[in-house]
Amino acid sequence: MELVALLSSGKGSWGQVAGLINRGEWDNIILIGSEFAEKFSIEKKHEVIKVDTSQGIKDMKEEI
Repeated sequence: MELVALLSSGKGSWGQVAGLINRGEWDNIILIGSEFAEKFSIEKKHEVIKVDTSQGIKDMKEEI
């Protein structure tokens, strides 16, 4: 199973994402966010996709 999560600039939400990552059995972990999201630290193998989070969801979808 894959986990795809959008990381905003608020670190409070990062705890929720970290909890999902640590409690699940994931084949792939894909984290989406701005350059700020690269500061998110986890031990499990993951991929970070950088997007401009100031744009609308439709534009981010196209960028991804």
